[in-house]
Amino acid sequence: MRVNLGCGSYYLDGWLNVDADVDVRADVHMDPVDFVRHSADQADEVYLGDYLERIPVGDAVALLTLLRERLAAGTVVSAVVAGDQHWLLDVFGQAAFPGTEPIDLDDWEPTRAALDGPTPWTSGARAVAPGPGAAVDVADRSDVGPHTLR
Repeated sequence: MRVNLGCGSYYLDGWLNVDADVDVRADVHMDPVDFVRHSADQADEVYLGDYLERIPVGDAVALLTLLRERLAAGTVVSAVVAGDQHWLLDVFGQAAFPGTEPIDLDDWEPTRAALDGPTPWTSGARAVAPGPGAAVDVADRSDVGPHTLR
């Protein structure tokens, strides 16, 4: 299944839209972290609209780490933000997601599907989950603080 995690006001047809806010249109009203804990193994693709920049950076790193640890090998994870590309790539890096690369927002299908016009986002990143138990090069995350969502 394709999961739009922390969908907010960007509902995507054909995706399972997950958000904790009961006031937004979502298919599942659940905390995104709880959803990952319980259903990550069912996802084929995970899209994080501008969710990562709406939560504290330590929580963003912890969420991406949880995704890296729980998603099946080959699951694509993408995120977009209205902020700095380097920030987004650094967050993926701190979560030890291998092979993270910038994405072209004009060509990335989830951003096109979420909007009828120009994108409000300026940066995007994409990575592929290595699979549970895969060895990864864990970067020094001492600047992140004591955040864990396991």
